[in-house]
Amino acid sequence: MKREYIINKETISLISEFDNFGKENTRAIEGENMFLVNKSPEKIINDTLNYLGSSLEGAIIGSKSILGNKYRVPISISAKQGITWFPCNSFRPKESIWLAHSHIENLEKLNSIETIVHMSHGHSLNISMRKKQIEDRMGRAALLQTKLVERSTKKMLFLYEKGSGIKLYKRKGEINFFAKDKEKVD
Repeated sequence: MKREYIINKETISLISEFDNFGKENTRAIEGENMFLVNKSPEKIINDTLNYLGSSLEGAIIGSKSILGNKYRVPISISAKQGITWFPCNSFRPKESIWLAHSHIENLEKLNSIETIVHMSHGHSLNISMRKKQIEDRMGRAALLQTKLVERSTKKMLFLYEKGSGIKLYKRKGEINFFAKDKEKVD
């Protein structure tokens, strides 16, 4: 069992798994490999985002500001690398499942309340959610990824005219700066 884990482009899913003492761990699937991590999925996600200079709480706030105040919003681990994740919860309250949007290949309706999620490397996962619910979450994850890429690649135009700015200076013996030869500054 791993003690630390950082999500990367090859990470496919994070699934809660409880030991005999009720402690939550995570079954992680990365590429063709599967292993246990001694943390909850949310803790792994938060640690990964902390490593990248953010947090799970910040990612959720950012997603809600882009997508609206929805429940169970997707989050971006790295828009630049195309790593967007979304949560799937079954009817069991303690179970936590997070999926990487880019690794989902197909959804198959198993029955009215269960769906098989087919993922890259031939992996599949039965989830206690309707196919439509998962499709909706996938759609929001795709929209979040698209919006973040658009926002980060938009060209911004700044016009600068030399000498047109405010000139600040300090008077001898003063602590604060003063504006010189410009309109009154409040």
